Amino acid sequence: MSIKVTCIVACRNEENFIAKCLDTLISQDIPHEEYEILLVDGGSTDKTREVVTEYQKKHSFIRLILNPRKITPVAFNLGIKNALGEYIIIIGAHSTYNKEYVSRCVKYIERDKVEHVGGIGSILPRTPGPIAEAICMIITHPFGVGNSVMRTGITEPTEADTASTGCYPRDIFERIGYFNENLIHSQDIELNRRLKRFGGKIMVYPDLICTYYARTELMEFITKTIKNGRWAIMPFIWVENPVSVRHLVPLGFASFLLFGPLFCLLLPLLWVGYFGVLLLYASLAIKATIELCRREKNWLYLPVLPFLFLMHHLCYGIGSLWGVATVLISPTFYKRITKRNR
Repeated sequence: MSIKVTCIVACRNEENFIAKCLDTLISQDIPHEEYEILLVDGGSTDKTREVVTEYQKKHSFIRLILNPRKITPVAFNLGIKNALGEYIIIIGAHSTYNKEYVSRCVKYIERDKVEHVGGIGSILPRTPGPIAEAICMIITHPFGVGNSVMRTGITEPTEADTASTGCYPRDIFERIGYFNENLIHSQDIELNRRLKRFGGKIMVYPDLICTYYARTELMEFITKTIKNGRWAIMPFIWVENPVSVRHLVPLGFASFLLFGPLFCLLLPLLWVGYFGVLLLYASLAIKATIELCRREKNWLYLPVLPFLFLMHHLCYGIGSLWGVATVLISPTFYKRITKRNR
Protein backbone atom coordinates (compact mmCIF):
# COMPACT_ATOMS: atom_id res chain seq x y z
CA MET A 1 0.00 0.00 0.00
CA SER A 2 1.40 3.45 -0.93
CA ILE A 3 2.06 6.18 1.62
CA LYS A 4 -0.81 8.68 1.72
CA VAL A 5 0.42 11.24 4.26
CA THR A 6 3.82 12.50 5.38
CA CYS A 7 4.06 14.56 8.57
CA ILE A 8 7.21 16.69 8.51
CA VAL A 9 8.57 17.74 11.90
CA ALA A 10 11.38 20.31 11.84
CA CYS A 11 13.19 20.13 15.15
CA ARG A 12 16.28 21.33 16.96
CA ASN A 13 16.89 20.95 20.69
CA GLU A 14 13.33 19.86 21.42
CA GLU A 15 14.04 17.14 24.01
CA ASN A 16 11.38 18.59 26.33
CA PHE A 17 8.61 18.43 23.73
CA ILE A 18 9.44 15.95 20.97
CA ALA A 19 8.14 12.89 22.85
CA LYS A 20 4.76 14.55 23.49
CA CYS A 21 4.55 15.53 19.84
CA LEU A 22 5.45 12.04 18.58
CA ASP A 23 3.01 10.37 20.96
CA THR A 24 0.11 12.33 19.48
CA LEU A 25 1.29 11.67 15.91
CA ILE A 26 1.69 7.95 16.53
CA SER A 27 -1.81 7.74 18.01
CA GLN A 28 -3.48 9.27 14.93
CA ASP A 29 -6.41 7.24 13.62
CA ILE A 30 -4.91 6.84 10.13
CA PRO A 31 -3.52 3.34 9.33
CA HIS A 32 0.23 3.32 9.92
CA GLU A 33 0.91 1.64 6.60
CA GLU A 34 -0.51 4.75 4.86
CA TYR A 35 1.44 7.17 6.99
CA GLU A 36 4.96 8.32 7.78
CA ILE A 37 6.54 10.75 10.22
CA LEU A 38 9.65 12.45 8.90
CA LEU A 39 11.76 14.30 11.44
CA VAL A 40 14.30 16.79 10.11
CA ASP A 41 16.84 17.60 12.79
CA GLY A 42 18.88 20.80 12.61
CA GLY A 43 21.88 19.63 14.58
CA SER A 44 20.37 19.18 18.03
CA THR A 45 22.89 19.37 20.86
CA ASP A 46 20.52 18.00 23.49
CA LYS A 47 18.87 14.54 23.57
CA THR A 48 16.36 15.16 20.78
CA ARG A 49 17.94 12.68 18.36
CA GLU A 50 18.34 10.06 21.09
CA VAL A 51 14.62 10.35 21.88
CA VAL A 52 13.73 10.05 18.19
CA THR A 53 16.02 7.02 17.77
CA GLU A 54 14.21 5.22 20.59
CA TYR A 55 10.87 5.89 18.88
CA GLN A 56 12.28 4.61 15.58
CA LYS A 57 13.10 1.26 17.17
CA LYS A 58 9.40 0.76 17.94
CA HIS A 59 7.82 2.40 14.91
CA SER A 60 9.09 1.71 11.40
CA PHE A 61 7.12 4.61 9.87
CA ILE A 62 9.30 7.19 11.66
CA ARG A 63 12.30 8.45 9.70
CA LEU A 64 15.04 10.89 10.67
CA ILE A 65 17.09 13.04 8.30
CA LEU A 66 19.62 15.76 9.08
CA ASN A 67 19.48 19.45 8.23
CA PRO A 68 23.10 20.70 8.31
CA ARG A 69 22.03 24.29 7.52
CA LYS A 70 19.84 24.41 10.66
CA ILE A 71 17.28 26.72 9.02
CA THR A 72 13.54 26.03 9.26
CA PRO A 73 12.58 26.50 5.57
CA VAL A 74 15.51 24.28 4.57
CA ALA A 75 14.16 21.62 6.95
CA PHE A 76 10.70 21.86 5.39
CA ASN A 77 12.10 21.60 1.86
CA LEU A 78 14.31 18.64 2.78
CA GLY A 79 11.27 16.97 4.26
CA ILE A 80 9.10 17.60 1.20
CA LYS A 81 11.77 16.31 -1.20
CA ASN A 82 12.25 13.15 0.88
CA ALA A 83 8.57 12.58 1.58
CA LEU A 84 6.72 9.58 0.20
CA GLY A 85 3.23 10.82 0.92
CA GLU A 86 0.61 12.19 -1.42
CA TYR A 87 -0.17 14.85 1.20
CA ILE A 88 2.27 16.87 3.29
CA ILE A 89 1.52 18.16 6.81
CA ILE A 90 3.94 20.64 8.40
CA ILE A 91 4.12 19.83 12.10
CA GLY A 92 5.40 21.98 14.97
CA ALA A 93 7.73 20.09 17.30
CA HIS A 94 6.46 21.77 20.47
CA SER A 95 2.82 21.03 19.70
CA THR A 96 0.38 18.16 20.16
CA TYR A 97 -2.60 17.17 18.00
CA ASN A 98 -6.03 15.68 18.44
CA LYS A 99 -6.40 12.07 17.32
CA GLU A 100 -8.26 12.81 14.06
CA TYR A 101 -6.02 15.67 12.95
CA VAL A 102 -4.23 13.90 10.09
CA SER A 103 -7.19 11.96 8.70
CA ARG A 104 -9.47 15.00 8.81
CA CYS A 105 -6.88 17.17 7.03
CA VAL A 106 -6.89 14.71 4.13
CA LYS A 107 -10.66 14.38 4.24
CA TYR A 108 -11.22 18.15 4.01
CA ILE A 109 -8.68 18.68 1.23
CA GLU A 110 -10.27 15.94 -0.88
CA ARG A 111 -13.86 16.85 -0.06
CA ASP A 112 -13.62 20.64 -0.36
CA LYS A 113 -11.03 20.74 -3.18
CA VAL A 114 -8.75 23.24 -1.45
CA GLU A 115 -4.97 23.59 -1.55
CA HIS A 116 -4.24 24.08 2.15
CA VAL A 117 -6.13 23.19 5.32
CA GLY A 118 -5.24 23.70 8.94
CA GLY A 119 -6.64 23.99 12.41
CA ILE A 120 -6.90 26.33 15.33
CA GLY A 121 -4.22 26.67 17.96
CA SER A 122 -5.02 25.96 21.57
CA ILE A 123 -2.16 27.90 23.18
CA LEU A 124 -0.77 26.86 26.55
CA PRO A 125 2.14 28.36 28.50
CA ARG A 126 5.44 26.49 28.62
CA THR A 127 5.90 27.64 32.19
CA PRO A 128 3.24 28.09 34.90
CA GLY A 129 2.31 31.41 36.45
CA PRO A 130 -0.09 34.34 36.02
CA ILE A 131 2.14 36.28 33.61
CA ALA A 132 2.55 33.22 31.40
CA GLU A 133 -1.22 32.66 31.40
CA ALA A 134 -1.84 36.33 30.61
CA ILE A 135 0.56 36.20 27.66
CA CYS A 136 -1.38 33.26 26.23
CA MET A 137 -4.57 35.26 26.64
CA ILE A 138 -3.38 38.31 24.69
CA ILE A 139 -2.08 36.24 21.76
CA THR A 140 -5.46 34.56 21.34
CA HIS A 141 -7.59 37.73 21.40
CA PRO A 142 -8.44 39.76 18.26
CA PHE A 143 -7.06 42.93 19.85
CA GLY A 144 -3.74 41.16 20.29
CA VAL A 145 -3.42 39.37 16.93
CA GLY A 146 -6.01 40.91 14.63
CA ASN A 147 -8.00 38.65 12.31
CA SER A 148 -5.75 35.61 12.73
CA VAL A 149 -8.56 33.06 12.99
CA MET A 150 -6.17 30.21 13.76
CA ARG A 151 -5.32 32.06 16.98
CA THR A 152 -8.64 33.64 17.95
CA GLY A 153 -10.76 30.56 17.19
CA ILE A 154 -13.77 29.85 15.00
CA THR A 155 -17.01 27.83 15.19
CA GLU A 156 -17.29 26.89 11.51
CA PRO A 157 -14.93 26.33 8.55
CA THR A 158 -13.44 29.68 7.56
CA GLU A 159 -11.30 30.86 4.67
CA ALA A 160 -8.07 32.46 5.87
CA ASP A 161 -4.78 33.92 4.66
CA THR A 162 -2.77 31.27 6.51
CA ALA A 163 -3.37 28.22 8.69
CA SER A 164 -1.66 26.52 11.61
CA THR A 165 0.04 23.17 10.99
CA GLY A 166 -0.87 23.19 7.34
CA CYS A 167 -1.69 20.23 5.14
CA TYR A 168 -0.96 20.53 1.42
CA PRO A 169 -1.28 18.23 -1.58
CA ARG A 170 2.30 17.38 -2.42
CA ASP A 171 2.01 18.52 -6.03
CA ILE A 172 1.26 22.08 -4.92
CA PHE A 173 4.99 22.61 -4.33
CA GLU A 174 5.74 21.69 -7.93
CA ARG A 175 3.23 24.34 -9.02
CA ILE A 176 4.09 27.28 -6.75
CA GLY A 177 7.61 26.41 -5.57
CA TYR A 178 9.03 25.41 -2.20
CA PHE A 179 9.58 27.39 1.00
CA ASN A 180 11.83 30.41 0.46
CA GLU A 181 15.12 29.48 2.12
CA ASN A 182 16.14 33.13 2.55
CA LEU A 183 13.41 33.51 5.17
CA ILE A 184 14.63 32.28 8.53
CA HIS A 185 11.18 33.22 9.87
CA SER A 186 7.82 34.02 8.21
CA GLN A 187 8.45 31.38 5.54
CA ASP A 188 4.97 29.89 6.02
CA ILE A 189 3.28 33.27 5.68
CA GLU A 190 5.14 34.01 2.44
CA LEU A 191 4.38 30.55 1.00
CA ASN A 192 0.68 30.94 1.74
CA ARG A 193 0.61 34.42 0.21
CA ARG A 194 2.19 32.90 -2.90
CA LEU A 195 -0.36 30.08 -2.90
CA LYS A 196 -3.21 32.60 -2.79
CA ARG A 197 -1.69 34.54 -5.70
CA PHE A 198 -1.71 31.32 -7.70
CA GLY A 199 -5.44 30.99 -7.04
CA GLY A 200 -5.19 28.55 -4.13
CA LYS A 201 -7.64 28.45 -1.26
CA ILE A 202 -6.76 28.14 2.45
CA MET A 203 -9.33 26.87 4.94
CA VAL A 204 -9.26 26.62 8.74
CA TYR A 205 -11.46 24.02 10.45
CA PRO A 206 -12.55 24.25 14.11
CA ASP A 207 -12.31 20.49 14.74
CA LEU A 208 -8.60 20.40 13.85
CA ILE A 209 -6.99 21.17 17.19
CA CYS A 210 -3.28 21.87 17.60
CA THR A 211 -2.13 22.50 21.18
CA TYR A 212 0.87 24.81 21.02
CA TYR A 213 3.18 25.47 23.96
CA ALA A 214 4.09 29.15 23.68
CA ARG A 215 7.18 30.92 24.99
CA THR A 216 5.83 32.67 28.07
CA GLU A 217 8.87 33.68 30.11
CA LEU A 218 8.52 37.47 29.96
CA MET A 219 11.98 38.31 28.56
CA GLU A 220 11.85 35.34 26.16
CA PHE A 221 8.43 36.51 24.98
CA ILE A 222 9.70 40.07 24.45
CA THR A 223 12.70 38.82 22.48
CA LYS A 224 10.55 36.54 20.32
CA THR A 225 8.00 39.30 19.68
CA ILE A 226 10.70 41.72 18.53
CA LYS A 227 12.11 39.00 16.25
CA ASN A 228 8.64 38.27 14.82
CA GLY A 229 8.15 41.97 14.14
CA ARG A 230 11.49 42.21 12.38
CA TRP A 231 10.69 39.20 10.22
CA ALA A 232 7.36 40.68 9.22
CA ILE A 233 9.48 43.19 7.26
CA MET A 234 12.68 41.33 6.39
CA PRO A 235 11.03 39.19 3.66
CA PHE A 236 10.60 42.38 1.58
CA ILE A 237 14.31 42.09 0.81
CA TRP A 238 13.65 39.02 -1.32
CA VAL A 239 9.91 38.95 -2.04
CA GLU A 240 7.21 41.40 -3.07
CA ASN A 241 4.19 41.65 -0.71
CA PRO A 242 5.18 38.67 1.49
CA VAL A 243 2.86 39.43 4.44
CA SER A 244 -0.70 40.64 5.01
CA VAL A 245 -1.77 44.06 6.28
CA ARG A 246 -2.28 42.88 9.85
CA HIS A 247 1.44 42.10 10.13
CA LEU A 248 2.22 45.75 9.33
CA VAL A 249 -0.22 47.45 11.74
CA PRO A 250 2.19 47.35 14.73
CA LEU A 251 4.80 49.08 12.56
CA GLY A 252 2.43 52.00 12.08
CA PHE A 253 1.50 52.01 15.77
CA ALA A 254 5.09 52.01 17.01
CA SER A 255 6.09 54.67 14.47
CA PHE A 256 3.22 56.88 15.56
CA LEU A 257 3.96 56.38 19.27
CA LEU A 258 7.70 56.98 19.00
CA PHE A 259 7.91 59.66 16.32
CA GLY A 260 4.57 61.42 16.76
CA PRO A 261 5.85 63.75 19.50
CA LEU A 262 8.53 65.10 17.15
CA PHE A 263 5.83 66.36 14.76
CA CYS A 264 3.74 67.61 17.67
CA LEU A 265 6.65 69.78 18.83
CA LEU A 266 6.70 71.39 15.38
CA LEU A 267 2.92 71.84 15.27
CA PRO A 268 1.43 71.84 18.80
CA LEU A 269 -2.13 71.37 17.54
CA LEU A 270 -1.18 67.80 16.64
CA TRP A 271 -0.99 66.95 20.35
CA VAL A 272 -4.79 66.74 20.38
CA GLY A 273 -4.75 64.01 17.75
CA TYR A 274 -1.81 62.26 19.37
CA PHE A 275 -3.45 61.97 22.78
CA GLY A 276 -6.76 61.12 21.10
CA VAL A 277 -5.19 58.08 19.47
CA LEU A 278 -3.60 57.07 22.78
CA LEU A 279 -6.98 57.37 24.50
CA LEU A 280 -8.60 55.24 21.79
CA TYR A 281 -5.89 52.58 22.17
CA ALA A 282 -6.29 52.56 25.95
CA SER A 283 -10.07 52.19 25.59
CA LEU A 284 -9.70 49.22 23.24
CA ALA A 285 -7.09 47.61 25.50
CA ILE A 286 -9.35 47.97 28.54
CA LYS A 287 -12.34 46.62 26.60
CA ALA A 288 -10.30 43.56 25.53
CA THR A 289 -9.04 43.13 29.10
CA ILE A 290 -12.58 43.10 30.50
CA GLU A 291 -13.65 40.54 27.88
CA LEU A 292 -10.75 38.27 28.80
CA CYS A 293 -11.32 38.61 32.54
CA ARG A 294 -14.97 37.70 32.06
CA ARG A 295 -14.05 34.75 29.85
CA GLU A 296 -11.57 33.43 32.40
CA LYS A 297 -13.78 34.43 35.36
CA ASN A 298 -10.73 35.92 37.01
CA TRP A 299 -10.37 39.67 37.59
CA LEU A 300 -6.84 39.38 38.94
CA TYR A 301 -5.63 39.76 35.34
CA LEU A 302 -7.17 43.26 35.15
CA PRO A 303 -4.04 45.28 36.02
CA VAL A 304 -1.57 43.28 33.92
CA LEU A 305 -3.36 42.65 30.60
CA PRO A 306 -3.39 46.29 29.30
CA PHE A 307 0.35 46.51 29.94
CA LEU A 308 0.98 43.21 28.13
CA PHE A 309 -1.14 44.29 25.14
CA LEU A 310 0.91 47.50 24.88
CA MET A 311 4.20 45.66 25.30
CA HIS A 312 3.21 43.08 22.68
CA HIS A 313 2.22 45.65 20.06
CA LEU A 314 5.12 48.00 20.80
CA CYS A 315 7.78 45.26 20.79
CA TYR A 316 6.43 43.86 17.52
CA GLY A 317 6.41 47.36 16.05
CA ILE A 318 9.95 48.11 17.25
CA GLY A 319 11.07 44.85 15.66
CA SER A 320 9.39 45.97 12.44
CA LEU A 321 11.20 49.32 12.56
CA TRP A 322 14.44 47.38 12.91
CA GLY A 323 13.36 45.35 9.90
CA VAL A 324 12.67 48.51 7.87
CA ALA A 325 16.17 49.79 8.65
CA THR A 326 17.66 46.45 7.60
CA VAL A 327 15.70 46.43 4.34
CA LEU A 328 16.72 49.98 3.48
CA ILE A 329 20.43 49.20 3.74
CA SER A 330 20.16 45.89 1.90
CA PRO A 331 21.73 45.84 -1.60
CA THR A 332 19.62 42.76 -2.39
CA PHE A 333 16.44 44.76 -1.87
CA TYR A 334 17.50 47.46 -4.34
CA LYS A 335 18.66 44.88 -6.88
CA ARG A 336 15.24 43.21 -6.70
CA ILE A 337 13.43 46.53 -7.12
CA THR A 338 15.63 47.53 -10.03
CA LYS A 339 15.14 44.19 -11.74
CA ARG A 340 11.36 44.40 -11.27
CA ASN A 341 11.18 47.88 -12.80
CA ARG A 342 13.13 47.05 -15.92
